[in-house]
Amino acid sequence: KIEVMYSHELDSRTVHLIQDILSKHNVKEYMLSNGIDQARIIGEQNINKLDVDVNQVRGYYVDTYNPESAFKLAAQINAELGDDGITAYPNNQYVAIGMSGIHKGHGVDRLTKLIGFNGDIHVIGDDYNDIPMFKRYDSYGIKSGVVDAISFAKNQTNSVSDVLNNLK
Repeated sequence: KIEVMYSHELDSRTVHLIQDILSKHNVKEYMLSNGIDQARIIGEQNINKLDVDVNQVRGYYVDTYNPESAFKLAAQINAELGDDGITAYPNNQYVAIGMSGIHKGHGVDRLTKLIGFNGDIHVIGDDYNDIPMFKRYDSYGIKSGVVDAISFAKNQTNSVSDVLNNLK
């Protein structure tokens, strides 16, 4: 049985504001998530005409096809919707969009509480969407990642396997 660990839907006004911004950036492909399932939107599909409940949207994952476009899109969303509780993280050519405070670090927090884990937590990342997680845990930034992002990690590494081998 699939169980939703938390429920933070974007309101329909915010969904439509995000849609307008995506349209201005000529985004042609993205995913919508309700926290369990995803709907892939391609081309000029109108979100209102799809089998997608705009009142159930918890996040977007947008493919901009290049890192510069991803950075610009995330910056615009954060500037225009940040005060409304929306955060966008560029990640290579992609942008993850969702509620502020709902990120990888939050997910790790929720999972460890759910399973009752109280041990050391080590996380590994390489991009902007990893920063909140880097700040919370014993973190490793992969050296080939985005320099500005991995600078928040407590440690630097060449690969995931290096970290795993050193933790044994």
